Amino acid sequence: VNISFGGFVTCVFSIFTV
Repeated sequence: VNISFGGFVTCVFSIFTV
């Protein structure tokens, strides 16, 4: 996986906050 875990968490967290 070329995606960093921090970026994934930020993406998921962004969806939950919206």
